[in-house]
Amino acid sequence: MALVNNITKRLEIPHESGEWMEIKKLSWAQLEAASDVASMAAMERIGKMGGDVIAAIKGATADQERAPGSEYDKAAVLKSGILRWSYDAKVTTDTINQLDKETADWAFEQILGLNKPWTEEETKNA
Repeated sequence: MALVNNITKRLEIPHESGEWMEIKKLSWAQLEAASDVASMAAMERIGKMGGDVIAAIKGATADQERAPGSEYDKAAVLKSGILRWSYDAKVTTDTINQLDKETADWAFEQILGLNKPWTEEETKNA
């Protein structure tokens, strides 16, 4: 049985010298919840648009690739995936919401990166 609660990684924040963040691999339930939040937000935005706007968006996005991770809500992923950091403030929902965009984007990518399928060697080293 593969439990993810012990799969963590401490990373240096590349754009903040001396700062680090410890993140964890998300469970399937946490990924589903983050996906559901993103889907509900998208449906709400679509519901506020008129039919002509929706048709134009469908036509414009049909040829575009979706951004990696776009199916997940960033706040939900960060709240589930950040365990500790070197900042003076405790890790809380409020302090996670106060991260600057660059750090939040970086942490989001790193957490989702932990959720890619692992090789057998990576699983042994976790």
